[in-house]
Amino acid sequence: MSEEDVAALLADNSRPLGQRTLWRLLYESDVRIGELLALDVPDVRLVERVLAVAESKGGPCEVEISEAAANDLALIIAGRSAGPVFALPDGTRLSRERAHAAFRKATGKSLHALRYSSRLRHMAAPTA
Repeated sequence: MSEEDVAALLADNSRPLGQRTLWRLLYESDVRIGELLALDVPDVRLVERVLAVAESKGGPCEVEISEAAANDLALIIAGRSAGPVFALPDGTRLSRERAHAAFRKATGKSLHALRYSSRLRHMAAPTA
């Protein structure tokens, strides 16, 4: 996906904030989908703009997030001190299958396409 495609997708306010935030984090941070879906509210440190990722390749790590992602996360977790960050209305954790299905419905592509289009890869691409 191009940077323009991703920017348009993330700016589409007709999509639920939780979906757009998950997609933003996947695109900006290069964290795997399973690691993002496993986040609990205490793993998000909004003031520091850091996620404590428990199961990254090589062990636990801290991942810096953008101001936009932190602002979105603040809205998603407002008033909660526990539980999954990406939760369904009944409070259960969003599954990988539902996350993939929502992205495919929105774009016709796999979430892996978004991850492998990540901002980090765009920044590293050689310029002509």
